Amino acid sequence: MGLDLTLILVNEPGGINKVSHYAKNTLRLEREGFYGQFLSSQGDPAKVQARPIPKRLWVGVYTDEGLQMTREDAYGEELMWLYAHELLATLSLCVRNRWNKAIMAFIKAIPPETPIILYWG
Repeated sequence: MGLDLTLILVNEPGGINKVSHYAKNTLRLEREGFYGQFLSSQGDPAKVQARPIPKRLWVGVYTDEGLQMTREDAYGEELMWLYAHELLATLSLCVRNRWNKAIMAFIKAIPPETPIILYWG
């Protein structure tokens, strides 16, 4: 049992401080556990602290209905983000299958200060 997690890489000029970002650079992790146990927006010091996306930022995600501009994930929760090095330090602890390990290798290869938006759904 787990949640689906898609990583949206923000590698454009302006980064996380833009007004809009289209989720064209995405990595979808295969379901293999509860990633949420390692990520927190509630101030738990044992977990990596994801940050809410800036108030002015809208993210374009592709759904069954086409391109949707949103500030929420599929569960209606506010989109959160963190840096690549923060994600790698935490999420790499719970990946076991080859696909997710390959995604972690990719995250390790990009600049550590690359913002990554977490899209649960």
